[in-house]
Amino acid sequence: MTLPRPARQGETTSIDTEFFGQRKGRLHRPEGTFACLSIAYSPTEVYQVFDASDLRAAIERISPGLWVGHNLMYDIRQLRRFVDIPQRPVFDTMMMDQDLWGGYYRDFGLDDASRRWLGRRLEKEARDLFGKATTMTPEMVEYAATDAVRALEVMQAQRAYIAENEMEMRHYWEVDEPAMWAFLDFEPVKIDVDGWLKLAQENEQEAARLEKELGFNTMSPKQVIDAVKKQTGRTIKDTNAKDTLEPLADELRRQKRDRQAEFVDALLDVRRLRKMSSTYGRTWVDKYVEAGGLVYADWHVTAAETGRSSCSSPGLQQIPTRRVTHFRKLFVSKHKNGRMVIADQNQQEPRIMAWWSKDDALRGALLAGRDLHQEAADDFNLTRREGKDVNLGLGYGMSAEGLASRARIPLDVAEAGIRRRNGRYPMAAIWIGNQMNRGASMGHVSTSMGRRVWLNLYGMQWQRNAINAPIQGTAAEQTKTWLVLLHHECRRLGLPFRVCLQVHDELVADAAAGESRQYSKLLRECGVQSGRIVVPNMPMAVGLAIGPTWGSKE
Repeated sequence: MTLPRPARQGETTSIDTEFFGQRKGRLHRPEGTFACLSIAYSPTEVYQVFDASDLRAAIERISPGLWVGHNLMYDIRQLRRFVDIPQRPVFDTMMMDQDLWGGYYRDFGLDDASRRWLGRRLEKEARDLFGKATTMTPEMVEYAATDAVRALEVMQAQRAYIAENEMEMRHYWEVDEPAMWAFLDFEPVKIDVDGWLKLAQENEQEAARLEKELGFNTMSPKQVIDAVKKQTGRTIKDTNAKDTLEPLADELRRQKRDRQAEFVDALLDVRRLRKMSSTYGRTWVDKYVEAGGLVYADWHVTAAETGRSSCSSPGLQQIPTRRVTHFRKLFVSKHKNGRMVIADQNQQEPRIMAWWSKDDALRGALLAGRDLHQEAADDFNLTRREGKDVNLGLGYGMSAEGLASRARIPLDVAEAGIRRRNGRYPMAAIWIGNQMNRGASMGHVSTSMGRRVWLNLYGMQWQRNAINAPIQGTAAEQTKTWLVLLHHECRRLGLPFRVCLQVHDELVADAAAGESRQYSKLLRECGVQSGRIVVPNMPMAVGLAIGPTWGSKE
């Protein structure tokens, strides 16, 4: 097929790639055989390249255009196998849809976008043919061309909507779009495979030993409920760890019933160990670990409705930190004499709450370094672990009834503690009430950078979401801005981009020998600067740890 004509400067240029022989769940790994690159300048001007040897020339011709596509992270990652593609502005219709309609819609495939924006369905049956095929059929050729055209038409509809509503879309152009390039440049993580398998086996053995001592099947809800009743005298309605068993153990400790608390702790440990040994055992290694102990995860710039990023295949953001697992200590440097640099934002969400609410007392407490989680614990006579949970929950508008139920304290104690807290931070309390009113009247709330998070006013959680979304969403924007700044600085300084993990308010870099000091400096400076951009006048602080493993922070 003829190469595309050269694109004019800034001309909208829709691209879509297809590959043979790719595996479901591994689409983020550059594998399979090149099938087709479709390029659409308009619905009637479409070019298709079927020979991989023509890709370099084709990319050069379309380089001046504004690239458009649906899930461009996939296409760019695949194309980088064949040709260097440096960072450039792109219009990703999937990411734009997520940024426009977070909380309103749940599905953001091209077929969903086509139906919503254009009122036309997009048949995807031909997509499944590429898995086993080795040559393009006429049906597959048409399917590939249609994908490129449909993404172009969706982009035009999105642009019209944005212009009509006078939206700046800072969260797309300043945060998500440049963050995409940083995620594309993430390094893989390395694990100590032998240590990993040994730990999984030890977890399984320890779980069996502890369960034998307890004398019942800890995975049987009925047996757990009966055992808890027998050992503590308490009747529990379920066996959920976070909502039932952990609060029960904390309550028993507050009552100085230490032996009963230790029983519940042992029960929790067995269940955690069992889960870890099954989730992170030989199957996990066989599925995700490649040569050299390397793990290449699939990073998603925007996943949650608040704009939080996520990770899958495998979900590295869910690697546990609990003392009974230690898996994070098995993430090691890929470099000889390398060091892991772990940086996190200090009390990120409380600081963002102070910024939103303009509460000078809360701002002052944070800048003075007060431990707000211990403060909350003292307000309600709780442990610090419970205090952290309560502090975050009250920041999201948890009621006195909800607090009393969650912390297992009398309602009058919960009400008195909330009054003390509201008296200490009055503007924060007022802001929470205003957010619920704003959400009810507008149907959505916004983050610092203008991302709308839509609320389901007929659901049970809309009031909590009206408070939570601006805080969590702004936190996500700050973390991604931090990532963007670091990515830019590394390129400016000619420093390899060593970031390999992002977990909510934390970035982890695998620094080669001699790089850890420079990376520590950059992580701190870029982390503070991201706060100046996203939440001006609310200073942010970055904590750092350096060591041989990701677990060096623990």
